[in-house]
Amino acid sequence: MASAEKRGKTWRVKWKNGDGEWIWEPGFATKQDALDWGRDREAEVRAGTWIDPRAGEMLLSTWCDDWYEAQDLDITTMVNYEYAIRLLIKPYLGDKALNELTPLLISKWQKQLRRKHEQSTCTTAHTRLHTVLEDAVLNKKIGSNPAKRSGRRRGKLQEAVEAAESLWTTPVVVLRIAERAAIWTGREDEFIAIVLKAFTGVRWGELLALDVEHCLFRKIQIFWQLKEVKGAFLRDLPKGRRRREATLPPFLGDLLARQIERAKKRTCLCQGEQPRWHKDLDNPLPVCEGGRHYLFLGPKLGHFRRSNFGRDIWRPVVDGEHPATGGKAARPARPVVHDGTRWHALFKDGTPHDLRHSQETWLGEEHVAQKAINRRMGHKTKRMESIETIYTHVSDEMERQICDALERRLWAAVGELAAERPTDRPASPVAVLDELITVWRARQSAAGTRDEDHVPAVSPNDERPLPKISGKSL
Repeated sequence: MASAEKRGKTWRVKWKNGDGEWIWEPGFATKQDALDWGRDREAEVRAGTWIDPRAGEMLLSTWCDDWYEAQDLDITTMVNYEYAIRLLIKPYLGDKALNELTPLLISKWQKQLRRKHEQSTCTTAHTRLHTVLEDAVLNKKIGSNPAKRSGRRRGKLQEAVEAAESLWTTPVVVLRIAERAAIWTGREDEFIAIVLKAFTGVRWGELLALDVEHCLFRKIQIFWQLKEVKGAFLRDLPKGRRRREATLPPFLGDLLARQIERAKKRTCLCQGEQPRWHKDLDNPLPVCEGGRHYLFLGPKLGHFRRSNFGRDIWRPVVDGEHPATGGKAARPARPVVHDGTRWHALFKDGTPHDLRHSQETWLGEEHVAQKAINRRMGHKTKRMESIETIYTHVSDEMERQICDALERRLWAAVGELAAERPTDRPASPVAVLDELITVWRARQSAAGTRDEDHVPAVSPNDERPLPKISGKSL
């Protein structure tokens, strides 16, 4: 029990900490102040909330190293944490003790980061630091998390957050993006890849992992993903370890069959070489060994790298300008001029992942059951579902509703493009889009018919292999 004694003109208190040690704390004006302070500390010890002040003297850099060593997460998550800690946290805050960190200091750090990095990078770094310090609280190194957001967002930060929440687009914009990508690269592969991503909601790694083997009649099996880690491509199950299938609307089945014919004639050139860091992992994922008939490969038969695809294809196509570059060869953003025409922005600041959000938005507008949307998107649904969705099952009729809705939206988008394109010459320099527009116009010219009358029923359980078709099968 705490006791007090007078030392000169002040009082000090003796109390027992959580380690069973007797501690003297000096500097109190009265005996009662000293006793109250000591009894409060002992109450914290009994309640399990006492924090040893000496524990907070550990440097943030030391705690980050200890924390990282204890994690057992997905390899891409581990790489992302390592990057943030090494380049965004340690250089700025690594020499600070844990108990020196304050919300004000964290705000200053974020302001420093925003001078050099994009807002998304700064937000990610803050999230990583919050996670690291949250575990410091759980391990009783500090009493509270100084990186916890206050809820107040003002100025540029608030504007950035609001802008990021509204990024989705329409089917006609998807077709415009896909057309531009095909023009930019001189290949149909990018057109079909972008349309497939938007109308199935597959993630980037899942798109890269699609191969001929997992394409059935009007259906794709999303059983794998390719993870790009430190320059190597690793083969893993989809996010959340959830394999799934996605039924395709008729138009997309035809596009996919067209791509399959190309994919059968080529394989990726990966050699299966294990990087040095990969050999040190406890449970390493298999490296892509090559020889597979992947649907989408780059011009040199390698896998698309996320950063290269974004810089060289996606950003010029959707923003209408080449992104700025840093380093020794730094260059400002430059407008894209193609055939004497400057491209305007189609989906400013949008990312390939936003196409996934777009499909979910379209299906929500069509009043598709949330359970069916979740399964198609591959969401981890347990904590997202209501009682209503928990007791709902995805039926064949729901799958047909999804396919019918996507089919209608595609042809409506093709109609928008057809209305603004000439009729006396090809409607698009991209052959596959020109054929889609030709089919739409033929339907419109048929007397007494409407586009909605030509949407075939789709059986979600049809597992026949896709037939070999010509490019004119649309």
